[in-house]
Amino acid sequence: MKKLFVILFAAALLLCSCANPGGSSSAPEDPSAAQTEEQTSAEESAVYTKSVFEPVKGKIAEPELRRLFDGNLDCVFNIFDNLLPHESEPVYDTFCYVNNRFSTYAELEEYVNGIYCAETAKKLLEYNHNGRRRYFDYNGRLCVDLATAGGRGYYVDWSDYKITVEILNETECYFTVSATVTYPADEPKAEPYGALVHAVCEDGVWKLEKSYD
Repeated sequence: MKKLFVILFAAALLLCSCANPGGSSSAPEDPSAAQTEEQTSAEESAVYTKSVFEPVKGKIAEPELRRLFDGNLDCVFNIFDNLLPHESEPVYDTFCYVNNRFSTYAELEEYVNGIYCAETAKKLLEYNHNGRRRYFDYNGRLCVDLATAGGRGYYVDWSDYKITVEILNETECYFTVSATVTYPADEPKAEPYGALVHAVCEDGVWKLEKSYD
C-alpha cells in the first residue's frame, strides 16, 4: 500500500511538471495585444504622414482657425524651413527624392494651397536659393535640392498656444495667437508672445494671408 502511494505521488509530480515546464505561474502572452500595439503605431504613423489638408469652407470658428494655424506651423517647421524627409543618396547632383508624405510636386502644391492664399502659397513653393528651386519633380517624383538647405534659431514655443478672435466677418478674420518665447540669455526666461494672424476667405475657402513663425 505504501509503495502504491509513492508511485501515485510521483505520477502527480510528473503531471504538474508537464503542465508548467518553465516553473512560472504567469499567463502566456496574448498575441492580439502585440497586434493591437502594432496597429496603433501604424495608425499614428498614418496620421503623421497624411498629406491632404481639408480646406475650411463656410462659417469659421476657433477649431477651424486652430487647424489652419497648425497647418501653418507644419509648413514652416517641417516643409520650408526644414527639408521634407528624403532619401540619403542623391538621385542626381544634390537632388534627393522625398520619401515621406508627398509623392509629387502637385500633392505638395495642393497641401500648401489649402493653407495659404494663392500669392503666399506661390511665394513659398517657388522659393529658390541662388537660383535653385527647393522642391520640384524629377523623373515624375518629388525631389528636394539639398543645396537649398538652411536653418535658423527658433525661440517661440507654440506647443500650447491660445487663440482669441479679434475681428470676424464673412470675408476675413483677425485672431491673436498667444504663446511664449524664450530668447538666449545668461538666465533664459519664458515671456508672453503674441502674433496677430489674418485669415481671408478666398474663393469660398478660408486661408491664411501669410506664414507665421
